[in-house]
Amino acid sequence: MALSALERAPEAQSLSLQSFLILPMQHVTRLPLLVDVILHQLLDVQRGKTEDCAAVGRCLETLHTVGSSCRCMSD
Repeated sequence: MALSALERAPEAQSLSLQSFLILPMQHVTRLPLLVDVILHQLLDVQRGKTEDCAAVGRCLETLHTVGSSCRCMSD
């Protein structure tokens, strides 16, 4: 009953507890898409500045690993 009262609170915006647990996982799995777009934009703008592109590439690899781990945990 306490959970229902909390979910009805205006601060919860009528969202269930489950949605608060799932939304961060969805964000984590979308981060590689965002970083990939950033990397492609960076490659277009910073031709010849490989350090920045390499750093973003490593970040993308890490995010792919995190995303894979999250998918394994949700299965």
